[in-house]
Amino acid sequence: MPRLPKEIECLYAAQSAGDVSLVTRREGAEAVVRALTEVETASADIEGGRGALFRFSWLPGRDGLVRPCRRGGVMRFLGRNYVLENRPLREFEAHCEAVARGIPAPIPLGVSWQRTGGFLRGALATEAVDAPDLLAWLRAPNHADPETRAETLRRCGAVVRKMHDAGVWHADLQVKNLLVSPEGPMLIDFDGARVGAPPGGLNRARNLLRFRRSLERRGLQPALFTAFLEGYGPAVIPGWLEVAYRLRGAGRKGVSE
Repeated sequence: MPRLPKEIECLYAAQSAGDVSLVTRREGAEAVVRALTEVETASADIEGGRGALFRFSWLPGRDGLVRPCRRGGVMRFLGRNYVLENRPLREFEAHCEAVARGIPAPIPLGVSWQRTGGFLRGALATEAVDAPDLLAWLRAPNHADPETRAETLRRCGAVVRKMHDAGVWHADLQVKNLLVSPEGPMLIDFDGARVGAPPGGLNRARNLLRFRRSLERRGLQPALFTAFLEGYGPAVIPGWLEVAYRLRGAGRKGVSE
């Protein structure tokens, strides 16, 4: 079994299907296993930020989503392969830990991985949440009211503050990794997330500036980040770090996150 929080460890079980190793939620396990092992031959239902998402029926009236794990940057040329490290399992562990610490996020349903020599490929399954990401929500014509937008950004900021205070640092905090559900904002994509003690001021500032840059790259108003910070609460962003992010953003102008 992976390193899962004691509060939820009993909800999951490890198993294998041929040369594929899996950890799945016990509830609806058969459907999760089938989705994770058939993802290579499935047709994409939704295009995600780091690849396609595949929808499947998990429990009566409840669906799941499977995402093949892909590397970004120059490592994307390895396709779905990782070298040596089990990155899908690490993401699954971080996601489970975040949920156990009370962070609003979709229920993690399972993870699969398969080793071939020094390479590893895998996939992750979560419960499907029928909610738009923050970017799509902001671009919807019926969400043009400034105060409605500001209130949603304040709620997003409060969720990120809760995440940091709970000891979770998100490696890719940006507008497409926040969902706007009727129950409130939810965080997704815990690839590279770190879980432990609450992050220090510098790492908090890095998350906040990355989020601001994702707003700016999409031409969204600066007032949205102001509202986000109002919801987040007291934060110190060092001047030198702000300059570094401005310079980096200028060098990557036009590149979406």
